[in-house]
Amino acid sequence: MRKCEDMELVERVMADLTSLFVEEKIIESRVHAYVGQGKTTRAIRQKLLEKKYDKDLVNAALEMQSETLSDPETFRPQIERLIDKGAQK
Repeated sequence: MRKCEDMELVERVMADLTSLFVEEKIIESRVHAYVGQGKTTRAIRQKLLEKKYDKDLVNAALEMQSETLSDPETFRPQIERLIDKGAQK
């Protein structure tokens, strides 16, 4: 009887965690997209927190991308577009 109750508890906990796993993947995907757009860490954090994502999950996703976000080459395409845009005026 006890093992059955434990399994039910495990199933309920896993069901609750499933939504967190999905949210974590969505946040990682959004961070990746924003990095591709040349957004800074601060801008990404602000956008995701405005959308009411969990602060700890956002910070964890940004930490995973910290090397990319601190590399100046990440922002080269955006800078080049802005320079080209300014030269065309």
